Amino acid sequence: MNNFSAPSFHHLQEGADSLSIMMKKECATYACSDYLNDRSSSRSRSSGLNHEQKITPDDRSKLVDWCYEIVDRCRLDRESVAVAMDIADRFMCTIVAQGSQGQGALQVQDSILYDRGQYQLLILTAIYISIKLNGQEILSSADFSAITHDSYSTEEIESMELKILHGLKWIICCPTALQMGYQILELMATASSQVREAKNAGPLDSGRIAWNFLREELAFQTETAVRGYRFVTQRYSTIAVASILNAIEQVNDVEYEIFLQALIYVTKMGEFQFDSLCVLLNVRDQLKLRCLMVENEEFDETDLTSETPIMNPSDGIVLEGEDVRIEECDEMDLASEITTMSPLNVNGLAPDDEEVPT
Repeated sequence: MNNFSAPSFHHLQEGADSLSIMMKKECATYACSDYLNDRSSSRSRSSGLNHEQKITPDDRSKLVDWCYEIVDRCRLDRESVAVAMDIADRFMCTIVAQGSQGQGALQVQDSILYDRGQYQLLILTAIYISIKLNGQEILSSADFSAITHDSYSTEEIESMELKILHGLKWIICCPTALQMGYQILELMATASSQVREAKNAGPLDSGRIAWNFLREELAFQTETAVRGYRFVTQRYSTIAVASILNAIEQVNDVEYEIFLQALIYVTKMGEFQFDSLCVLLNVRDQLKLRCLMVENEEFDETDLTSETPIMNPSDGIVLEGEDVRIEECDEMDLASEITTMSPLNVNGLAPDDEEVPT
C-alpha cells in the first residue's frame, strides 16, 4: 500500500474538481432505484409466474461474492466488481421502469426478475464488461463461458452484453464509492495539516500510519456496501463519507478529532452537495452493522430484513456450496486455469455431489 501524503495545491484543486464532477454525475446519470420492490414489478404476480422465484437480495449478494472470487483469482482490480454491479443494478432499474410501458417490456422485465439463470447471466456479463472497461482484456466471452462450465454460451453472453449497452445507452463508466472516498481523503489530508498546526499535534508524517489505515478500511467498507442491496439506492458519495466516518472511529483520540474536523471541512466546501447529515449518519450506522456482521462471519442478507423495507427473505442459493475455495491462477496459463472455477448453480447445474476441481 502506498503511503498517503498531503497533495500540492495544484493536486488539491484537481482532486476537488474531480470529486465535483463525480458528484454531479452520480445524481444526474447513475442514480438507481429499489428495483426488487418496484410496484410495477409486482404486477407480474398475475402473469402466471411464481413470485417465490423472484430475485432476492441474498441472490445478488452471493453473485457479488462470486465476482470477487473471479477478479481475485485472475489478479484483477477489485473495483471491477463495483463497476459491474453498478451496471447490473442500473440495467435492472431500466427494465423495471420499462415494464410499465407495455406487455413486451413487461416480458423482458419478468425474464430476469423471475429467472435466476438470466439474472446470473446478467451479473456474469456485467463483470465481463467491467473488466474490458478497465483495459484488462485477458478474459474473453469464451473464457466466461468456460467459467460456467458452458452453462452459458459465448453467444448468450455477447447477446446480453448488447442488451445491457443499449439499455444503458452506453453509459457504463460510473464513479465508484471507493474512487470518491479516495478523493475525499486527499482533500482531508490538506485540511488535516492545518488542524494539526492549530493543535500542535505534529506533522502529517506522525499520522501516516493512520492515513494508510483509512485507505484500507475505506476499501473494506465500500466493498461491503457493494455486497448489500440495501445500499443500491444510496449515492456513492454518501457511502464514501459513511465509510470514512466508520474508519476514523477506529483510530486514536487525537487522530480521530483531526480527521473528523477535516472531513467536516470537506463536506462543507461550497462546490459539493452531499446528502444531509441525517442520511449520512443513517447509512454510516447501517454500514457499520453490516461490516461487524461480516467480520464475525455472522452475516446473511436476511439478518437485516427487520431494519429496512428493501430487504427480502431468500428462498434459494444461487451459487455452489460455501466450502468452495478458489486459488490464485497462473497468469501464464489463464485460459486453462480459469475453467477450474466453480460454475453457477442454476436449474440443477453443478449438483452438490459434483466434484469441483481445485
